[in-house]
Amino acid sequence: MKLLDSTFIIDLLNKDPEAVKKAEKEKCSKLFITDLSVYEIAVGINCLEKSKLTQSLDIFKDLIQNLNYIPLTQEASFKAAEVKANLIKKGRIIDDIDCLIAAIGIINKVNIIITRNIKHFSVIDKMKVETY
Repeated sequence: MKLLDSTFIIDLLNKDPEAVKKAEKEKCSKLFITDLSVYEIAVGINCLEKSKLTQSLDIFKDLIQNLNYIPLTQEASFKAAEVKANLIKKGRIIDDIDCLIAAIGIINKVNIIITRNIKHFSVIDKMKVETY
């Protein structure tokens, strides 16, 4: 079971060769996405030119239909606050959304995240980072 970070999905949508290769390798794995990643990616897509917007949104929706979806819960919100506070105490600051994504994974026992954002996720206890 692996959690897909926004960076991976974006690279996959952009047909990055390394992301495509990693996706092929993981096609038999149980893969998850959070509603926060859906949000982050949808914001980027909605910033595209109108001529590319609809098609890009459709491609994204098709892609995530094949993934397992994990929503943000109250329990994950409290876990994210704990993760963020622990990092602040250590003098490490990362984006709130990354704390929330990691916490959703931790709470749901999906402790491996596929991302290009090693810098942020590698400092979170109980999260293992895979890159491509």
